Amino acid sequence: MAKKINLGFDLQEIILPLEHILSEKPITDTIRQSVKYQQIAASIKCVGIIEPLVVFPMADQEGYFRLLSGHLRLDILRSRGATETACLISTDDEGFTYNHKTNRLSPIQEHFMILKAVKKGLTDEEIAAALNVNVVQIASRRNLLSGICDDAVARMKDYPFSKLAIRAISKMHPARQIVVVNQMIAMSSFTEKFALQMLATTPENLLAHKKPKYMELFNANAIAQMDTELAQSRAQQEDIREQLGAVNVQLTRLSTYCEKLLRNKLVSQYLKKNHPQELDDMMQLLEMYRTAKQSLVA
Repeated sequence: MAKKINLGFDLQEIILPLEHILSEKPITDTIRQSVKYQQIAASIKCVGIIEPLVVFPMADQEGYFRLLSGHLRLDILRSRGATETACLISTDDEGFTYNHKTNRLSPIQEHFMILKAVKKGLTDEEIAAALNVNVVQIASRRNLLSGICDDAVARMKDYPFSKLAIRAISKMHPARQIVVVNQMIAMSSFTEKFALQMLATTPENLLAHKKPKYMELFNANAIAQMDTELAQSRAQQEDIREQLGAVNVQLTRLSTYCEKLLRNKLVSQYLKKNHPQELDDMMQLLEMYRTAKQSLVA
């Protein structure tokens, strides 16, 4: 029998007056000047609220709600003179779940997101305004995978390959691209430097174009040295993986236990009331561990 899954919020959106949404997180001028804040503000200006705010009914104030997720969006809406917004009603009075489940976009995921926006009829200028970036950057991100074969893209899409690394890979033959991408994933190295090293050691017959002039500076000795360093790096990485294996198991168990604790309504309320700083520190540590674990997946 399939296990029943309890939803963390009501599926039906509701429209709430902003004055009935209470935020306990102060938004400072430093936060308002951050890139993230400016991008969200630009997006709201162009396309409005995409992700509803998450709120929970106040027990002692009928008709009022405590904000669990969406503090920046609420601040921006108020600064724009808005009077109401779409919200989701949470079934639990805790914000850990919503603030914890955040995934950062890789350059390749950004590329596909922009392609979808273009397919819906948005221009580069409109997308740039929504993301608060230069139009040239949108064109660059839209053409990010030009010259990359489909098989290589399928392998790369879930990893944080840098834009410059992708550009270096595009100069190789499709068969070589797949080999290099697999090697970079195995090494958990997605930088331009690594990709250029692989490009420098690529035979002429596996290049999509003539080797760039600056690559002529790489002589046989330099290439041999790169191969040696690469082999040493692989050996060192295997040693490190073995050493961290046991520690990672312990951290995984600990983080899982802490997450369960924070999802407990009584525990979450107690920590928030009596140890707010420790609760915030714990949430940040869990987020740091989750992000680090994702970046090390090979």
